[in-house]
Amino acid sequence: MMRKLFSCVLPMLLIGITNTYGQEFDWGYSIRLDDETEKSISYVLGEDEIVRLSSVYDLDIFNYKISSNTLNYETLDKTNTFDLGISQPIMGSASATHLNMHQRDGTNFIFFSYEPAEDASKNRLFYQEVDVSNGKKSDRKLVTVIEGKSIMNNGQFLTASSENGAFLAVLKEPAFYKKTPQKIEILLFDSSMQRVDSIVHEFPTAAERAPQHMLEVDNSGNVYLIKRFDLKKQKPYHSIFNWKRGSSVLKEHSLKQEDNYQLAQIYPYFHNGIFNMAAILTDVGATTFGMKVDMDGRHSGTSAQALLCTAFSADGTHRYTKRSNFDVVSNLSLKRVHSSEDAHWMVFERMQVEKESSSDDPFAKDVTYSYSYLSNGFMIGLVNPETGELSWSEKIDTQERDTYHDNGAYLSVLSFVNNGNLALLYNVTMEYPDGGGKTYKRRTPNLDIISKSGDLLSSKALTDAGVGVKKDATYDLDTDHMIQLGPNKYLLRGRQGRSHVYKYGVMRL
Repeated sequence: MMRKLFSCVLPMLLIGITNTYGQEFDWGYSIRLDDETEKSISYVLGEDEIVRLSSVYDLDIFNYKISSNTLNYETLDKTNTFDLGISQPIMGSASATHLNMHQRDGTNFIFFSYEPAEDASKNRLFYQEVDVSNGKKSDRKLVTVIEGKSIMNNGQFLTASSENGAFLAVLKEPAFYKKTPQKIEILLFDSSMQRVDSIVHEFPTAAERAPQHMLEVDNSGNVYLIKRFDLKKQKPYHSIFNWKRGSSVLKEHSLKQEDNYQLAQIYPYFHNGIFNMAAILTDVGATTFGMKVDMDGRHSGTSAQALLCTAFSADGTHRYTKRSNFDVVSNLSLKRVHSSEDAHWMVFERMQVEKESSSDDPFAKDVTYSYSYLSNGFMIGLVNPETGELSWSEKIDTQERDTYHDNGAYLSVLSFVNNGNLALLYNVTMEYPDGGGKTYKRRTPNLDIISKSGDLLSSKALTDAGVGVKKDATYDLDTDHMIQLGPNKYLLRGRQGRSHVYKYGVMRL
């Protein structure tokens, strides 16, 4: 079911529905951070600090640059910066390449990297323990090896960690050989990286040069492999393969749709340590890539028309795969899932990002890129965790102007669940009287509270939030990140225009 909940068009200072939630805000000092465009940014809570992790692939060193910034918990001021990437030699690039990282507990992480053997035909996977709050690293230790064919064809690895850190899974994709069946090996480890179990599986399809897999593992050690099949003379489709620890079988659950709808985005998530998956489906007329192009950009990107939900039990048993159709929505992506026993909230963005190169030559050096962002608003929905059905979905329309070179920081939505209701925090540009008979426009944080039945319980412009609103205000609410610090306590960011200057703040409800 799709019905418009409401549209946020507030040309004048207007609070249409009074919000019963009270808020208090405390802001820290200005902090300059690195450019976050196309970077992976996350936050970790330590005992006395908040850690910001930044990761980006650097073509100059053919490796990832990884750094951490620590913020004082009380003052929200930046205290230290640590380089967590692989050390580079003075001349040339390191032979080891960072693969990924997983949180174990608190600020303790496990980092994986891979490195060819001396004869270049073997690919080796290593791990090391890293405390991201102080930059301390253990020695790298060997996990496993793939017997490859050459330096350019020596296989690759995927890794996954359970939410509780009790299990880690490693997928070994062997080197590519023509006209051979595709094989994989999955290894399961405990928290101390001792091997618990393993399985080798051969698919009935031919080997691929670059197979597309996603790997997940739950708190019980059940492993889930999401695989994309791209066969001749048919549209691509996906399957979930699950492996119960101790079993010798990798069981397939096909996600192929009879009408050839395509999975445009796959969002794995866990509830109480149990594996779930939500996927956005494109409509039947979509291309292989699930894209639809329109000159104005407002109706480009993914042309979504359904949500596919899959769930498994704690013992790895498949519970359901349920598809729910809705009216076509452009530029749709799933940003966040909030799960509880009786409701799984889905929070979607309707944003389009356009990236343009400064050169027409694909091999040109020193190429710069320009970025523009547009948003039609958001969409929310509630999935019944017992059936996987999308009980209802609502579009929230906004009329925010396009932005440039700011990572779309002002056009997204922050969300959290409070007292069983969904809270949405986002910017709305509003007009205010300037005292001289004229008006000025400023972004204003707006907080909506929505019930499980999809009713708008309250909506309030947060004019006392300490960002936006005032004519001479230099900071607006950054809608990229929100971290829950405790009961009714959330970490927010303010951003200064297109610059890389931020300030962190705490919202208390």
